[in-house]
Amino acid sequence: MALRAPARKEKSLRWLNEYLCDSKYFTCCWDQVCKDCFKTKLLESLASGWWSRLGSLQWFSCPRPGCIGALDIRCEADFQICLERDLGIIDSDFVKMYVKACAFRDILKSLDPRPSGDALEISAEVTKCLINAGVMYSPFDHRFDIALVDETGCIPDFNPGTIYSAVLDRKPSPVPLFMKFFKRQKTFKECMACSKAMFEIDYGGVDAWKATCNNFQGSWQWNILIFPTKESQNCDHDFDICRACTAAHIRNTLISCGPSACENLKCPQCNRKLTHQEILKLADTNTVAKYEKFLLQSFLSKEENFRWCLNPTCQNGELYPSEPLPEKIYCGECSFKMCFKHQVPWHKGQTCAQYDSAKDPNFAKNQEWVKSNTKNCPNRSCKASIQKGEYCFHMTCSICSHEFCWECLANWGEIRVFGRGRHKEGCFFKTSEIGPMGLRGENIEQALRATD
Repeated sequence: MALRAPARKEKSLRWLNEYLCDSKYFTCCWDQVCKDCFKTKLLESLASGWWSRLGSLQWFSCPRPGCIGALDIRCEADFQICLERDLGIIDSDFVKMYVKACAFRDILKSLDPRPSGDALEISAEVTKCLINAGVMYSPFDHRFDIALVDETGCIPDFNPGTIYSAVLDRKPSPVPLFMKFFKRQKTFKECMACSKAMFEIDYGGVDAWKATCNNFQGSWQWNILIFPTKESQNCDHDFDICRACTAAHIRNTLISCGPSACENLKCPQCNRKLTHQEILKLADTNTVAKYEKFLLQSFLSKEENFRWCLNPTCQNGELYPSEPLPEKIYCGECSFKMCFKHQVPWHKGQTCAQYDSAKDPNFAKNQEWVKSNTKNCPNRSCKASIQKGEYCFHMTCSICSHEFCWECLANWGEIRVFGRGRHKEGCFFKTSEIGPMGLRGENIEQALRATD
């Protein structure tokens, strides 16, 4: 009988030790949660709880349901001691997970603006959904562990990579997603514009991707991809130009051609005219803003009180008030001074009446010169005065980029497609074997003499 007593005492102690008793890391509800439950909840929080409480070092919540307290774990050492002393766990993998979780939290905290609690909660749900769908690896997957030493002989700190701010429908703030953990296709695709070889996200095709993102729909699900899809660009060909190059093509066209380009933005691969919705999906945020501004300006330019800025480096245009009728106006974009009535740079030192005065000996002469040497742009929304100069008879308006024949003002786009028959009656080039680009001079007579 004396030999059996220690066994009963050891069994009794095991029962008593089901609870942590006195732990510096679990002080609020330690007497209501057993060790097994504490361990389970601690490791669950390690895997997914790092999304919450970004403003505090204590992000392990109390394992007892209903308690709003937090475990007093503030650093790697605290977590390791808690595992070893309170739970008897000696496992470096859990400590590595904690280090990674802290790295994830640090990069989330560095975002400006910092994600809201709701955005982080949605982000955790989206990440879990993508992992379950096989589109993303777990952030703690061992394939992302750093095993090689750097040039200093040290193993570098874990790098969580870049964050993509995903805009979801009907959600007020963007949701952060870790790009590093998306699964990539096994073979690369080379962009025919920039020649970069890139591995697309392995999203499984348009239909499968739409099903995966069904509960988290938004522009992000297409913008996050490297190459366009049928959802964003309705062309019949395979997409061999990446989204970045397509966006750059749209941006550069708008910058170089101004408002007149809005109606003629084309696919860089097949030259098909892009629709308004396609441009909104393919262009970057700043380019979309410029595009919308140019569309508005083109619409307003038909109004009598609209004026384009005359600064050669500015593409702005504005609608000015008619009452009272202004004389001097300023560009709202670059502050360039102009005369509203005469549509010229501001005539410093002269009122409009003085500028028009017949007493100005150069006024009549200047008007006659303008009448003889300039023509108005045939684009109805422009009408800018254009001087030809010594160049060929194919003209491009520097204000609106409209192309036309100098002699008859015929639309150059129609001439390019249908030939010289599109020149107007009486135009030299309608019957001549010489095209408008084959002669140079201020007028036909001078140009023909130069060819003799």
